[in-house]
Amino acid sequence: MSMGHVAVSWSVVGYRSTVWRRSAMGVGAGLVLAAWGAPAQTQDRYPSRPVTIVVPYAAGGGVDPVARLIAHKLEERLQQSVVVQNRAGAAGMIGSSYVARAKPDGYTLLWAGTALPVYPSIFKTVPFDPMNDFAPISLIAKAPFVMVVNPSVPADSLATFKAHADTLPPRTLNYSSVGQGTVNHLFAELVQTTMGMKLVHVPYGGGAPALLSTISNETQMSVTSVVPVLPHIREGRLRAIGIAAGRRSPLLPDVPTFKEQGVDLENGIWHGLAAPKGTSPEIVAKLNAELRALLRDEEVARLLASEGAEPLGTSPDEFAGLLRGAVGSWKQIAETAGIFPE
Repeated sequence: MSMGHVAVSWSVVGYRSTVWRRSAMGVGAGLVLAAWGAPAQTQDRYPSRPVTIVVPYAAGGGVDPVARLIAHKLEERLQQSVVVQNRAGAAGMIGSSYVARAKPDGYTLLWAGTALPVYPSIFKTVPFDPMNDFAPISLIAKAPFVMVVNPSVPADSLATFKAHADTLPPRTLNYSSVGQGTVNHLFAELVQTTMGMKLVHVPYGGGAPALLSTISNETQMSVTSVVPVLPHIREGRLRAIGIAAGRRSPLLPDVPTFKEQGVDLENGIWHGLAAPKGTSPEIVAKLNAELRALLRDEEVARLLASEGAEPLGTSPDEFAGLLRGAVGSWKQIAETAGIFPE
């Protein structure tokens, strides 16, 4: 119960302590005052109208299914509509900027992914402060990257892919990403730098066109999350040659990790939720509690696993700390890959 709600309740109780000594007109005034308090009580209840989660990427990508799953489960717990709205563009900055400028009332939230702490390493000008313009709510889940190649590429492992690249002139092979400055772009650059290859980056406007380019052999390699590529791997349109995780994915049990193949890299996408700066601690705490509760549900864990993701759940402070630490990590990755803010 908020302080505003308490104040209204006490004003009504205080009035009623004297109303019995007054006339019928006084009783009527007491009823009017009680009725006047009702709208304030309604305003204090959160959420009292639909909540929007802005996903700053195109619909149909690797992020979208997880966001919609969590929105559906959060809707059940809040007993209020939770709507997913895709606002793609500029490597996620358009949707993120929209939320940064939104009213901090808890009704417009950001699906805060891995890209948020990457922006300072890639762009000289960012239309918001990634670390200070948001109120972190919770880290939700993580999902590893998988490296896939077109079947025409004579490679079934990281080593054979490098061996093939070494037989060609530098910058002959292309790789796709969901956009310039995105996390899979940075990680792919780190992979080629670590392995001593020189490939050509071809950015696309989303996960689907990036994968289609590798399926059609316009590009020969792509780094993406697991679930969007599963049907293509099973149908032979793409071949998985490594997963950037600490252990093999149950969805791709035959695909060895990077570390198993002698490449000490582990990375992927993570999913979180944040609100605009200035959102009340009470709203942040409520959303955090509901998220952490639903992430403990066995059905949610099973559904996330089917999307290649592992449920996590953190306090707002823990999520904020992760974001701050990630800024330095991605800056180092960008510098190692020879990528500097533009």
